[in-house]
Amino acid sequence: MQKILSKSPLRISFAGGGTDIKEYFSKKKSAVINSTINLYCYCEITFNKKDTVFVSLDKGLKERYRESSSKTNLIIHRACYEYFKSKYNQNKDYNVTIKSYSDVPEGSGLGTSSSLTVCILKGLAKCFEINFSKARLAKLAYKIEREICGISGGVQDFYAASYGGTNLFEFHGNRFKRTKITMPDLFRNEFESSLLVIFLGKSRNSSKIIDSQKESLLKSGKRYMDFMKETVDAVYKVKNTILTSNFEKFHHLINRLWKIKKKFSSEISNSEIDILYEKLRDLGVRSGKLSGAGGGGFMFMFTNFDKKRLLKDYLIKRNISIFNVYLTNDCAESHVYGRR
Repeated sequence: MQKILSKSPLRISFAGGGTDIKEYFSKKKSAVINSTINLYCYCEITFNKKDTVFVSLDKGLKERYRESSSKTNLIIHRACYEYFKSKYNQNKDYNVTIKSYSDVPEGSGLGTSSSLTVCILKGLAKCFEINFSKARLAKLAYKIEREICGISGGVQDFYAASYGGTNLFEFHGNRFKRTKITMPDLFRNEFESSLLVIFLGKSRNSSKIIDSQKESLLKSGKRYMDFMKETVDAVYKVKNTILTSNFEKFHHLINRLWKIKKKFSSEISNSEIDILYEKLRDLGVRSGKLSGAGGGGFMFMFTNFDKKRLLKDYLIKRNISIFNVYLTNDCAESHVYGRR
């Protein structure tokens, strides 16, 4: 039996997150720096004699596709399937089972749902023997999740999963530019030896937080736009600290960006998160921030090397999960196994 396996990476975003929403980059230039990590979304597609089935192994969901019913708990699976049905199969059903698995939950701040969309599209493209460019794959995934499914969020995650590695992405209107960032060995060694990634034990409704951010953008006007502009300006400073291995300046900018980000929406942080972070600062954290839209999920931090054990012991006592995360150059990929 032939099957198609695809996978796409998750990411951490160092700088610029929040400026990559359409409401901002349609007017002003957005810039973000992110890097793919060793956590992934996976997809397996097999061909059936009859029926199409969608399965999410991590959510424990399974449903049979019915065109006559729009009700679904697996909206991304369905939207990806229907796009290929209408675009490449003359609007005729094609019988497949689409199974997915994600290393971390959606809404945890690592771009899971966007990576999942990229992953399923990458697998279906292999089914139809279509070779999407990385830019085309990212743009299509954005269309599927943000426009067709109506899930609020930014644009950076689709490009991170499609391209892989550490990159500066710039968005302005319909224009997009990618600049690959090669970390000097000195910076990368310091980065990875001091990186600490924790999961705060709850995922959040990132769409709700993004909607709150959009509302702030409309209501606050110039004040909010100034926060966005300061964030974008800091992205280029972060890039320079990476290329010059200036870790002290890097810490300063990450902390500054976290303070600005909390002004985007009252739902990005809360007193529990703020108290925890201040305690971790007292124990040796140099800089850090919540990943993604905020509100919970994953937080990444950089520590003093000799304080890392102390910090881990404290987090373990608090029953806070620590993830062994490192940077990768992996991008979305797909492979065919067996024969039909």
